[in-house]
Amino acid sequence: MEAGQTLLSESHWTAKEAANYMGVTTGTLYSYLKLRKNRPPCVRLAGKSKGRWRFPKDQFIQWANGSSKG
Repeated sequence: MEAGQTLLSESHWTAKEAANYMGVTTGTLYSYLKLRKNRPPCVRLAGKSKGRWRFPKDQFIQWANGSSKG
């Protein structure tokens, strides 16, 4: 594993980890990515196949807490 991958894996969640944090399925999380407003913070890994999204932990937690307040 390269140094950049280690840093990414420590500071970002996979879709499964992010969905587990929220208590939803990965399908529900992916549906949030289609929103025009209030999308979860995320990055798509370049050159990877479909489904290679990563979610910055700190920003995602803030987003999830803000969105759950309605």
